[in-house]
Amino acid sequence: MGEQSTIDVETTPETVWFEQVRTTLLLQMEEQATIANNILLSLTNPAVSLDLPPNLENDTQPRLLCLSLSDGETPATLVWGSGQGIKAAIQNVLDQAKNVFSPLPPSWFKLDIVQQVTVVQRRNAKRPFPQDRSLFGLAFERGSNLAFLPEELVANKLINQEQYLLPKQIKKYLKSRTALLEAYQRVEAAERLTLYRFNCTSIFCDGQELFSLYRGHRVFDANKLSLQLLLKSAQAAGDYLQRGLEADGRFLYCYRPETETRQESYNILRHTGAISALLDLYAVTGEEGYLSTSLEAIGYLLQFIQPCPDPGVGTCVVENNQIKLGSNALAAIALAKYTELSQDKAYLPLVVELGKRLCSVQQKSGAFTHHQQLYSDGTVSGFVSALYPAEAIFALLRIHRLYPQGDWLTVAEKGLRYLLQEQLNGKKGSISQDHWLLCSLRELYRHSPKAEYLDFALKMVDAIAQNQTLNPPHIDWLGSFHSPPRSTATATRMEALCAAYELAQLAQNTEAVPKILQSLRLGIAFQLQTQVHPEQALYFNDPQLILGAFHRSLDNFEIRIDYVQHNIFSILGLYSIFQQSVKPHGVLHESQ
Repeated sequence: MGEQSTIDVETTPETVWFEQVRTTLLLQMEEQATIANNILLSLTNPAVSLDLPPNLENDTQPRLLCLSLSDGETPATLVWGSGQGIKAAIQNVLDQAKNVFSPLPPSWFKLDIVQQVTVVQRRNAKRPFPQDRSLFGLAFERGSNLAFLPEELVANKLINQEQYLLPKQIKKYLKSRTALLEAYQRVEAAERLTLYRFNCTSIFCDGQELFSLYRGHRVFDANKLSLQLLLKSAQAAGDYLQRGLEADGRFLYCYRPETETRQESYNILRHTGAISALLDLYAVTGEEGYLSTSLEAIGYLLQFIQPCPDPGVGTCVVENNQIKLGSNALAAIALAKYTELSQDKAYLPLVVELGKRLCSVQQKSGAFTHHQQLYSDGTVSGFVSALYPAEAIFALLRIHRLYPQGDWLTVAEKGLRYLLQEQLNGKKGSISQDHWLLCSLRELYRHSPKAEYLDFALKMVDAIAQNQTLNPPHIDWLGSFHSPPRSTATATRMEALCAAYELAQLAQNTEAVPKILQSLRLGIAFQLQTQVHPEQALYFNDPQLILGAFHRSLDNFEIRIDYVQHNIFSILGLYSIFQQSVKPHGVLHESQ
């Protein structure tokens, strides 16, 4: 993690510290906007006086706040301010900001107003703290000047997910600020500690729009999603993939911005998924950059294509001496998609050969075998993937669309019927939530509109809907999956629902369509909260690198290409639905 700077202000008896903040300052959205606009105006023109509503002008309670300022290229500078009343505190923090941050005005700023404070008396700092590190900040005793926003705790790994303080990380973070580092070392050595757990009202401004924040990010209203918002999000994610393309055609596979580490190992299966996501963006936008980036990434993929071992039909994707059924399937999907969009037939023979391999490992029952096989000696692993068979089926259906000569459709339907029967004969409640299976059902229904396919698709929709979080413990969990919720788990299910929506439309099932759409809105709104926006990026070393990427969860900022890929697929899926049948709402400016 690169170094942020915190302005070290010596406390005096007149300085407000956390033990003095005893009352919350209830702020309506309009009042938050007024405060932020005053700050923006004052940073732009220091001669302008603060102009607040009467209730804020008349506030005299002790207030503490933090202003995070960034030029958009480097980590934020954090300035703490205080005063008797919110106006005095704002003026105090502005006076300091004008003296230390250059250039002004900043490209981005975030204001955190300390609200509820809980005193925690401890013998030492070696035991976990009863707090959610992404919701609460942590401050130390008066005179230490040590206070960390929740975003600092997460972005710099100052406290881990088990809520233990990490002294080495804290010292590293404070290493260039001698006074604060010495203060922490005194605190660390103390026999007893007085700490303060606090939360904040947070407002962010990117110079044009204002956003009220929760857990450091904007919160999206499922009923206010718009075409413009969805496309902007998908393009930002695609731009992240483009920025991460290396000279040899690989993507930046896995990046952890907290530690600025890049994972050395690679996964060609996920590489092909990222190609498909960029091609989908090209299909929607027509921007040539997405197509050319895809072509460069295809060049890297081609290095892994080899003739297949026994059963010896077709070609295989070989990585680290392994052949995976899913790698072959996703490579075929990506190359078929490229061929369709570009009308460049150069890879058509390869698509066919990849498809032949898929067909050759299907059994009479319709099951697909050889999920994983060693290339060197043909040894078949016992590994079985729940996703690979449906990926293979979907690939065969895409090949059929591109090259209808052959038995692609027959093999695909046989494989799909086997999967459906396996599901229906399984244990109660085991209906799949596999997005590839629902995408395959949609594609097959176009050729073979059987009622059983629609029925099973609707069973899958019900299984997904039953697991969606509708009564969340936190407002930003709404629409998600798992506890705590994860970005990709939600995105893949929304991919499935996009396919189910289209299938229900094809079948003219008017009852299912609105239910599916509402689940989609909720899920996509959650996903947008796991995308890196400026209010999060400004706490990391290279804000421009990570903008637009999707991270693992609300408080885990690991970025991987498949997280980005699946979010692009689902967001563009809802974008397509909106284009066809939903009038877009107004652009969202503030979170609800």
